[in-house]
Amino acid sequence: MPRYFKRLAEGVYDEADLALRGDELAKFIRQAAKEYHFSLAQVVLVGYSNGANIAIRLLLNDSDHFKKAILYHAMYPVENVPTNSLLDTHVFLSFGRNDPIVSLADSAYVQEIFTSRGAVLSTVWTPSHQLTYEEVEHSRMWLTEQ
Repeated sequence: MPRYFKRLAEGVYDEADLALRGDELAKFIRQAAKEYHFSLAQVVLVGYSNGANIAIRLLLNDSDHFKKAILYHAMYPVENVPTNSLLDTHVFLSFGRNDPIVSLADSAYVQEIFTSRGAVLSTVWTPSHQLTYEEVEHSRMWLTEQ
């Protein structure tokens, strides 16, 4: 299936391609901010599954610019994860209790990436990997509080 970046296998990222595509996406957003005259502080990265995975890359590797994200059913099996502070970063996360793609351990790891760097998290659990109205509504409410 189409992805934002290449995978070598299910749950195995082509990390070089992730870096390339993540840098391209960050550059595109920065250029759009200049062209359309909006602050990067207004940007909320939103992604489901693979889209959430590349959003994590932007949050970690461009943390000076991206401070908010809504990440549905993310995983991040990457070897070299930056250790920079995310103290001013607010992240909404949703995960599935019986997700056939993102295991409970993968979900816990994503949470740990953010909590260990000081990000402010809000987490919702759903039955599976499918995006639900409930989690979208929770994220909408979360966004109004940001």
